Amino acid sequence: MRAVPFLLIAAAVNLQTETMVPAAVARLIEQELTAARVPGAAIVVVSGEDVYAGGFGVADADYQTAMTAATLLQAGSLTKLFTALAVGATLEDRQLPYDTPVGRVMTGLGPRAAEVTFHQLLSQTSGLRDRPGDDGASDEAALAASARALGTADFILPAGLVFSYSNLGYALAGAGIEALRRQPYADALADTTLTPLGMTQSAVRPAQALSRPHAVGHRLEKTSTVALRTPANDTRIWPAGYLWTNATDMSRAVYALLSDGLVKGYRGVRPTVVTVATTPHTSMPNVFVGGHYGYGLMVARDRGIRIYEHGGTMPGFSALLRLAPDRRFGIAVLTNLENAPLRRIVPSVMAKALALPEESIPARQETSISPDELKDLLGRYQNRGTADVMVRDGKVMLSLDGSPPLAVTRIGQNRYLARPKPDVAGPEFVLQPGVGNAPPYLHFALWAFAKQ
Repeated sequence: MRAVPFLLIAAAVNLQTETMVPAAVARLIEQELTAARVPGAAIVVVSGEDVYAGGFGVADADYQTAMTAATLLQAGSLTKLFTALAVGATLEDRQLPYDTPVGRVMTGLGPRAAEVTFHQLLSQTSGLRDRPGDDGASDEAALAASARALGTADFILPAGLVFSYSNLGYALAGAGIEALRRQPYADALADTTLTPLGMTQSAVRPAQALSRPHAVGHRLEKTSTVALRTPANDTRIWPAGYLWTNATDMSRAVYALLSDGLVKGYRGVRPTVVTVATTPHTSMPNVFVGGHYGYGLMVARDRGIRIYEHGGTMPGFSALLRLAPDRRFGIAVLTNLENAPLRRIVPSVMAKALALPEESIPARQETSISPDELKDLLGRYQNRGTADVMVRDGKVMLSLDGSPPLAVTRIGQNRYLARPKPDVAGPEFVLQPGVGNAPPYLHFALWAFAKQ
């Protein structure tokens, strides 16, 4: 690995805070990535004023091109954080509140899209369905056209009801700042956020990114590592997940988020924009116990310390950002492997770096359910996929996207556990009865599925 020039590396351990310094933490990440068969990664570790940014492994497994701190990778949904910062900067420039309806600044939207606010879009409470990121349009005008095409059917729940992750929501927010700034999203993102942070090599336009040193995405198939030589691109949802960035640029963003928007002495982001992005705006029923979503960041606690986190995945790429703001410590890892196990690696390494206590898993109180108890909630729920709550052999079962049914037990009010086997715990989920004009919904992982 190679550190970028402006960074400082200290001794192995900072005895005052019992925090390992960046170089030592990067070595731990390296070991984990090697064990997970990850071809290459951009690694960023920030601890106070000490910062490490470097490349690990190879950018292209076929040609053994070295990954460096300058190598660009697709960040997937980490893009949402930068979109949120760009929206915040734009709204502050125009002296508009976050609860401004998008229809106030953008013409031609359908009634539901026009009513939804920037706050609801950024906090993932818009009620919009989700759609995965992959290939699609290449014309930049498609972002606004797609936003204007959103109809009533795309809003599966009332706005403001519950957290439900939506790429379409962030795409609409990005189209809103295009209208406010009267410039394409890519330029608005650069002018408001990337350039002020010093992220001069980062870009969403493939033509820009692919003209610079960049990684090739990879996928593990049985015993082989397969290169995906055509990167995903869809201008209709660029604001949700198509940023290309590298270790050098990400180190500046991580430092700024831990320093009220400052980057080594200069202002990268206004402190007010950082504050609102890291404020817990809406509770998340799953993923983190007691977790919330800010704007482009998940806000939670891990063994007593506050954390901010967001991941990203694209065909051939994975990314994860995790910050411990009260310790001024952060890690960002971007890899050129699809579905790399970063949700295991990064929290584990951070726990070692911060000398956190062993994690304790709270015991569940499980009780059985009779089909009659849930008779009004049986049926199909839909978002970016399907979830079916059904009865089989007299037992309540859950099937996700047509998978084999899982046995369901109750673990709390409106909260349930699905088990693939009696001795194997599967996912937790929420079943919420309908209230007023809101239909019943099932909440699993990041998404609310509305009853059909």
